[in-house]
Amino acid sequence: MRNITKTGLILFLISVAFGALALFAGCSGEIGVDEFLAGKDARNQIVTYYSNGGFFDGTRSVVVKDIHYVADSYVIGDFDEVQNVSVAKDDNSFGGWYFVKTADGKPVTTDGKEVDSTCSNLVKTDTPVDFSVKIKQDEHWYVYADWIPDVKVDVVLVTDDEGDMLGENGKTYKNGDIIAHKSFRQGVAYIDLSIPVKSSNYSFTQYFEEKECINPVLNSISMPEGEKPDNPVIYAKYIKGDWEMVRDSSGVRRMLNGLSSGNWYICNMSESKTIDCSSLKLNALRRDEVRARVEGNGYTLKNLSYTIVNTAIQQDGRYSLFGTFGAKSVMRNITFENLSVSVTTAKEASFYLLAAGASDGAVLENVTFNNVQLSVTTAANIVNIGKEGEEYNTQNWLLGGVGGTDEAFLEKYTGLTVGSGKLSITSNGVTKEYSYPNV
Repeated sequence: MRNITKTGLILFLISVAFGALALFAGCSGEIGVDEFLAGKDARNQIVTYYSNGGFFDGTRSVVVKDIHYVADSYVIGDFDEVQNVSVAKDDNSFGGWYFVKTADGKPVTTDGKEVDSTCSNLVKTDTPVDFSVKIKQDEHWYVYADWIPDVKVDVVLVTDDEGDMLGENGKTYKNGDIIAHKSFRQGVAYIDLSIPVKSSNYSFTQYFEEKECINPVLNSISMPEGEKPDNPVIYAKYIKGDWEMVRDSSGVRRMLNGLSSGNWYICNMSESKTIDCSSLKLNALRRDEVRARVEGNGYTLKNLSYTIVNTAIQQDGRYSLFGTFGAKSVMRNITFENLSVSVTTAKEASFYLLAAGASDGAVLENVTFNNVQLSVTTAANIVNIGKEGEEYNTQNWLLGGVGGTDEAFLEKYTGLTVGSGKLSITSNGVTKEYSYPNV
């Protein structure tokens, strides 16, 4: 446990009447405080502060403050000064002031005796003190300091290859080291996706509940119970290399636009492991080669929708969602669901829904497409499918360049699966639809 002492500030409020008193006495020197107060029929309002195991000014466990006010008036609320009094307790953070239970105007104790030196026998309430509320005549407030144990969430490093991680600060961190802490505020530690330590050879993914990195940490962690609880532990997973994290639909857009190169890793502390992309409104297919690595991490990208017009198409181009998978491209552990591409063109071109080809060496592992559709409205020749007035080739519209048919592509790249696809072609106002069964 760390020995960090926190300081709580009592915002003790001084009345206008007391301010006037100080000025009067300071100017003349001919009248004492008691005499002045008696002449104004001023009375003392008392607030007793109990440190509840801590100390004021390092020594006292109780502080009593007198507030001077004129009869039938309220004094707190009209402030001329603020006086700060420090209260602290080892291994704790100040959590505010609360009322002590009283009976017959006196504080109630658990043993019926006087308040002990550490104030530990007070009967406490859960009612916080609001110092903006005016204290009435003849009231005596008894309040105690609330303390939050100085507990932090330990962030433990997990590297995917169990190797040492070099931080940008030049420090080397070993797998299993505590690399950061998350603070509790009012009993809750809020967990976000901020990077605990930036590294030159690893990339931070997200936080997990266990070192096996199975269950992501979601949103917050509650303060553990007990007098001196141990620090809770979460695990920060890092993966080898320089990766860009895809955490939401805007990240999906960056990934789809940047597949010519780079490393992309999908994660966002989501139990469902799903990213809804319905808001993206994409308007360009690919003609170039994909050379990127995409680690889907078991996520599903839903509701990707493309609308392609004639001005976005070049004559004799080969278009698809992923262009051509290059020899060094990698795509793993990802599902695309409810994917639709709508093309309107009068130019002669090739249109494949998913890929126009793949080079030897491309890695496609556990990549799934469910409920996909290509809709083409055209009067031109669709090179890979056919042209107006002829029967369309419906065996070569999903994946091209390998064996001449979709089945040949899927036989070669067994890590890729397509289910429930549909091709729709509209020409001269007539629409023909072709279904692709689950593979």
